[in-house]
Amino acid sequence: MIVFSGRKVAKIKEFTDHTQSCTSCKAFDLKVKVFRQYRHIYFIPFLPVGENAVDIRCNVCQAPVLTESLKKEYAKTARAPVYLYSMLILLVLLLTWIGYGINKDGKDSILFVANPKVGDVYIVKDYQKASSVWYFLRAASVAGDTVLVYHSHLQYAGYVNTFNSDDYFVKSEQLYYTKKELKQMLEKGEINGVKRDYGDYEGFNRLK
Repeated sequence: MIVFSGRKVAKIKEFTDHTQSCTSCKAFDLKVKVFRQYRHIYFIPFLPVGENAVDIRCNVCQAPVLTESLKKEYAKTARAPVYLYSMLILLVLLLTWIGYGINKDGKDSILFVANPKVGDVYIVKDYQKASSVWYFLRAASVAGDTVLVYHSHLQYAGYVNTFNSDDYFVKSEQLYYTKKELKQMLEKGEINGVKRDYGDYEGFNRLK
């Protein structure tokens, strides 16, 4: 994927100063513009770079004022506006949202494993010698401390959280776990998530 990025210049402040005089006509009427370079990604500002640049012109004779000390003084009066950090802010918000989602899913998994219900679907990673496989377990019944589950028909080579259209739960492949065993599987990372209150379109209701 090609990432389009580069630099642009934005005007971040503009004002008229009547306290300083023009070096050409001596009029106290200077138009001051402050600029700042910024990096962008796909034209969305990412981060300001460098120092402020200043353009000073007389409103009367239009002559530029090239006094460096005055430019430096004006440059200090302008801060980079928030919008020049737009992409950075979006990235922070996205990471915060992802972190919140992961944290919420983790808390939900702990709650669901501790209080299993019929229909709960566990995403399981099975550690093997050479590689790992992934599959689903569906709670078929809960009796006291024991949970009866059905095993998914398919196994997957990588992490999955959605059912393959050809997959289903095999009612003849019944396994029994205690709530303690399920909790231990979650703590070891063998259970990587729990789905509850899902829709029929997700396919987890397919049993054969």
